[in-house]
Amino acid sequence: MSRKLWIVARQGLADLSQPAEADLLLLEGAWENQGLGEVNLSIAQMGRRFALDTLVDRRWGWIDEEAARLADRAVGSLPDDSSGGTKAPGAADVSPESRKRLRLRPEWIDALALRYAMVRWLRAAAFFRRILPLQPGQPVEAFLAPGRDEDYALLLGQLVQQSGAHLTVHWRPDGWQEPTWLAPNPWWRRWLGRLAYWCNPSLSGCGPKGVGSGRSDVLLCGNPRVLDPVCQALLDRQVQVWQLYERFAVWAWLRWRRFGVGQLWCDLIPADADSPPTPHRPTETHSRLFSANLLRGKNAQKVDGDLQRAVDRLLPCGIGRLEWEGVDLAPAAQWWVNRRLLSARCRYRQWIIAVEGHLARLQPRAVILDEDATPFARVVAAAARAQGITCWVVQHGAPYIRFGFAPLEADAICVWDQPSFRQLVRWGVPAERIRITGSPWQEKLCAEVQRLKARTARTGKERDGFRSGVAAKEKPFQVLLLTTKPPRDHRPDAVCFHLTTASYGAMIRSAFAATARLPGVRLIVRLHPRTGRDPWVEKARQEFSQLPVRQAQRASLAECLAGADCVLSCASSAGVDAVHAGWPVIQLLPEGADELLPSEQWGFVGTARTEAEIYELLCRVRSGDWAPAPPAQNQPLGGTEVDPDGRRLFPARCSTPRAGAADRIAEAILAEIAGHPNLPERKPSPSFAVQTPPRPHLAFPRNLSARSSPISASASSDDQDSPGPTLR
Repeated sequence: MSRKLWIVARQGLADLSQPAEADLLLLEGAWENQGLGEVNLSIAQMGRRFALDTLVDRRWGWIDEEAARLADRAVGSLPDDSSGGTKAPGAADVSPESRKRLRLRPEWIDALALRYAMVRWLRAAAFFRRILPLQPGQPVEAFLAPGRDEDYALLLGQLVQQSGAHLTVHWRPDGWQEPTWLAPNPWWRRWLGRLAYWCNPSLSGCGPKGVGSGRSDVLLCGNPRVLDPVCQALLDRQVQVWQLYERFAVWAWLRWRRFGVGQLWCDLIPADADSPPTPHRPTETHSRLFSANLLRGKNAQKVDGDLQRAVDRLLPCGIGRLEWEGVDLAPAAQWWVNRRLLSARCRYRQWIIAVEGHLARLQPRAVILDEDATPFARVVAAAARAQGITCWVVQHGAPYIRFGFAPLEADAICVWDQPSFRQLVRWGVPAERIRITGSPWQEKLCAEVQRLKARTARTGKERDGFRSGVAAKEKPFQVLLLTTKPPRDHRPDAVCFHLTTASYGAMIRSAFAATARLPGVRLIVRLHPRTGRDPWVEKARQEFSQLPVRQAQRASLAECLAGADCVLSCASSAGVDAVHAGWPVIQLLPEGADELLPSEQWGFVGTARTEAEIYELLCRVRSGDWAPAPPAQNQPLGGTEVDPDGRRLFPARCSTPRAGAADRIAEAILAEIAGHPNLPERKPSPSFAVQTPPRPHLAFPRNLSARSSPISASASSDDQDSPGPTLR
């Protein structure tokens, strides 16, 4: 008779003192004291205790490709044109005479999360297909949580039925709740946003596509760190800029309002959102829109009723058969999407109505995003595509994982350099839709580091944060550790990354252990910006208490780099930024991870996965046995050439051409709308804050007029004569 198999979704759902003749499989998480790395042991040597987080590593990289294929097949994509024809999920009928309201499918909006969910299901299916197949008549007991693991139950039911085994499911509540994206919007933010609506630039001069309006509007939507330099470059070219947020952004409004930048947000539903959007209506005024939204805000129940009475913008989930080796993943995907809709349905409906209404009234010439993978960004991209508006993406981070970058739903993407270009092309993004422009954030980082180094050389003082008063006889070797966002068991990362709670903890411990082996070394730890606390870092600090450690809680990346001699990057985008700034960076990856960013192409000193490899590379940097690659030739704007010899092209970003990255992004976008007769020519100036006065028709509070100008995109130290904006 076959051995009994216990399947546990996660630890804590079952008493693990099972009979000796039973096998045990953990779907999420890892067993304590179980080794990591590649597993080449036989089933008998494994002790009959299996954990998917431990077993499934880079050898199973095909799971990522299969997950992306199935998810893309489930969600479809937007059509290439907006003139009708065959419509994929999320498409809308668009014609010059009439346009139906935009209607999207929830699985298309949640495409990014669905790709990671596919990894979860394929890991379990592959285990029973490739590692431990079920036997006819084998007793299987599953311990799952209701409201959370029904997708696992549907998948296991198919596997058991096909093999002839017997499945018994034990439902054990665990009190888990779906994580929320944003905290509830406070009342003061809603009312302040309604008051700020009065100060927006007038929409009464906007016509379809800006014809006859005398201006060309561009809408920005995304992370201010990525898009603020682009905003300044557009303002420097006398372009009317608007910003779009999920809800009113107070600091963005204070920073940009006096420079004529308007802001739109989506918890303020346009007054005419329930009627089909029409072109310019001359009688529309700000006071009318404000009054209508103010009355709606007084009664949230009325707003919900309006949403229900309107044509439902959210189509029902419709996922066809998703087969992998005889297993249909569509039922699990269908249940997963519907479960997410329980908390996101009203939010998605409101986004669709608000975004479509804003774009219909504003009719911008282009929409610029920092990414097109998260739900809100996809709604904006879909609404822009439906109305024939050009949509652009500015690269927001290092392209480690395919899921957040491809397939590209926008019309084009502006990337940092040749390695980023080649990575996207390898993931299937068409080369003609990629523009190599550089990174405004990396240029700003270089300028800040140079300023800090100049200040240190001028004053002769170093602020290392370890001790004060007594100067050290010899400058210690300082190592900067850049952590990534800690993983979560309920959402396994890509298989090629193999970032789990167990592998992440081992990676952090190896970094501390290798650093502690060096004499006279100090460690600076900079957590991920979206991480409040990191328990794995705290545990490593307690274990290596003899190692001098400073945790840079609020210090900027430039301040951390100014006091560091070497950087350990836990697959962080900040590590790529540090390479661009000229620092020796060692790329840390979990055990079992693939070479996500090849060191030769991206300029890393090397890639390390174990304590011994980290220590070897640290000794190499300390002895000076490393050198940056020679600079390569800069690529022209929009260049898509790939070096056939595979040379180290990363340092091409270090020799910046005359125009900054933000200028090149703005020129690439404006070149697409250059045929507009009313588009003004660029007026070169050192800074828009000096040359562009506040617009005379704007009403701005007097007590805010003395605030400092927004931080502009900075040129590198080699670009002192650039006509673009400079750092202030």
